[in-house]
Amino acid sequence: MYYLKTKEACLYLLVSLTFVLFFGTRLNEGTNVIAIGQTLSGNDTIFSKDGTFELGFFTPGKSRNYYIGIWYKDFANKTVVWVANRNHPISSPFDSELKLFPNGNLALLNESKIQIWSSNSTAKKENSSIAILLDNGNFVTRDNQDSSNIIWQSFDYPTDTWLPGGKIGYNKIKNEKIYLTSWRNEENPAPGLFSLEVETNGPSAILLYNMTKQYFSTGAWC
Repeated sequence: MYYLKTKEACLYLLVSLTFVLFFGTRLNEGTNVIAIGQTLSGNDTIFSKDGTFELGFFTPGKSRNYYIGIWYKDFANKTVVWVANRNHPISSPFDSELKLFPNGNLALLNESKIQIWSSNSTAKKENSSIAILLDNGNFVTRDNQDSSNIIWQSFDYPTDTWLPGGKIGYNKIKNEKIYLTSWRNEENPAPGLFSLEVETNGPSAILLYNMTKQYFSTGAWC
């Protein structure tokens, strides 16, 4: 009899562990955080602490495609300010998931559990990171114990919206331009024809057509 109970207990623990490993844990309602092993899926969302911004799956206009994005929570019309998978939409948010892995990488897995978007970031230590939506609309992964140790942030990869505290310019560490790009149309957030960037050889902002032809320039700022 004792053997049977022990065997049943071991089986229960094995099933529970398998569920956690393969399916992860659900988010706490009203949180602004995605912890390691947690997944955001379906109608799940996270909110900035002050309630200004919300992050989750959305579908633009009458489109049947879904994207991970950030929007103003209390606006009557959902005003999206950032999109992760601009070029790789999904068809079912309930079968897809945004997940923070133990190595610090934040990734979106589609219905077939294939990674279609990633922050391409790595923490210095395993199981030491956390993803959090800040009050200024910046979505960051950082060290869980040291808030100043930013591993990745959405402000380095803006879409079509420049939020206060955001950046447009040049990231010398990553050797990358930080610029805005219009949506293709109101139902497709893929990069469109216009982009806004700062000239690296002078203090002025320029609006480009098709990423190559200058459409408008502010001229020198000082």
